[in-house]
Amino acid sequence: MTRVADDILGKLARQQNDIFRRVRDGSLDPNKVFLQHKRMIGRVYDVFTCITFSAALGFGQFDVQQISHKFSQEVLPEIHRDNLRSQVSLRTRADITMHSGVEVKTTATGWLSLLDDNPSSDEKFAHPLSVLAIAEQYSSFLEENPILTIWRHEDTVWFLQIDKDKQMRRVFLWDPNPTMYWMEYVRVAVVDK
Repeated sequence: MTRVADDILGKLARQQNDIFRRVRDGSLDPNKVFLQHKRMIGRVYDVFTCITFSAALGFGQFDVQQISHKFSQEVLPEIHRDNLRSQVSLRTRADITMHSGVEVKTTATGWLSLLDDNPSSDEKFAHPLSVLAIAEQYSSFLEENPILTIWRHEDTVWFLQIDKDKQMRRVFLWDPNPTMYWMEYVRVAVVDK
């Protein structure tokens, strides 16, 4: 473990105290502070999200597309305004945090109980169109572990997973078997509730 000098830690503590004071006094926007903290400790992606599934899929240029025959654009969740900072033409911007190396092996409903359905969680799964935008705008990011998002439409749970295997960009969109488990170390894409 690397030991940090006391003078460096003291400087950090003074800066943190100054940030806290400014937020408390109202001279600094707490949402901007939260975002910067998330950028430091996690991977936050500022993505432009297409509002149509076919456009997002096309921009991703996937070599393998496994899409359920039961899927239609109507099963996608609504794009909520509170997860978007601005609207530009037909595309919207959203901040996505990637939780890498999540050591949880569970079902789709199990994942939802950890995030979306958990009242003590301040995060929920990112919109699937935002996750598809990662493949378009951060293509090298697909070299790592699969990216996963899950949502519920009426009584059905859906999942979207993107990854890269043998130089092929792959997307899977399905309503999983309730007992289907995801492997450990998937990367979960989330946004603030």
